[in-house]
This record gives sequence, C-alpha cells and structure tokens, in this order.
Amino acid sequence: MVDGEISGQTYTNKELGLSYTFPGSLKRDPSATLPRGKDGRILLVLWKNPPDFEKPSVTILADDPSVYADHTALGYLHRIENTAKRYQPPANILASAREYDFSGIKFYRVDYQFPEPNSVYNTAITGQVASCEIALQFVARTQNEIESLVQSINTIRLVRQKP
Repeated sequence: MVDGEISGQTYTNKELGLSYTFPGSLKRDPSATLPRGKDGRILLVLWKNPPDFEKPSVTILADDPSVYADHTALGYLHRIENTAKRYQPPANILASAREYDFSGIKFYRVDYQFPEPNSVYNTAITGQVASCEIALQFVARTQNEIESLVQSINTIRLVRQKP
C-alpha cells in the first residue's frame, strides 16, 4: 500500500483510487511519520489549525480486513464500536451502522462520545475499497464540528479499480 500524495488541499492515493479535498482549516503535520503495521497503516492525519486538543481532527486509515474473523465493513465498524466501549471511561454510542454511499460503494458510520471531563465527539466511517478497509475517523469538541468535518468527505472521490 502506497502512502499517497498531497497537493495543496487534496490528498490522492492512486492505488486505492481515492482523492479527498480537505478543508483549509485543517493542516497536515509535515514532520510526522505515519505509522505502518503489518496489515494496516495510517494514510493521512489532519489537525485543526490551531489545534484545540491533543487528537487529530481527521485520520484516514487502510487495513487488511482478511486478518479479522468478520471480514466485512460492518464487522470492522463493530470492532471500532467495541474498542470505544472498552476505554475508561467508556464511550457512549450515539448512532450506529448508518449506511453511506461513496461512488456506489457502501460505507458505514458510527457516532460516539467520550464523557467528561473532556467531552469529545467521534465519528468513524468505514468501507472496503480495492481489498482494503478504509476508515475515516473524525474527532471534535462539538457535534456541529463533527458534522462539518463529516460534510467535508462529500469531496471524496473513489474510482473502482478495473479487474
């Protein structure tokens, strides 16, 4: 899996057929080396400018779904939910398994919130492209900020690879 490229405000990953024009209010940390695992990797991390807390606002990951018992996008979404529930304090699931359609590809969305003392809203949207699980994760202080970040993915374009 290749990292992809950024030109201006657009991230492109030709291997996945993915392009995302992100809002000007988000910045990439050019000094950051993105971690790679054996089966997955972080493709893009974007921070609010200026950052208002220690987590990035948008993270895009690619993972190999075949390493999990449930290889489906919905199974991957449930893994995200279960992980959020295991934190201390656990996250509250606000909405789960809502369908999203990107270029004819079915994705799923989960919304959750970590409680006080630092209330943080999170959304994950995940689906499968080119034999990879693509997960977009959003973090913000308010639900309105989350929705604004989520609306930014309307600029995502996915081009299915020809067999």
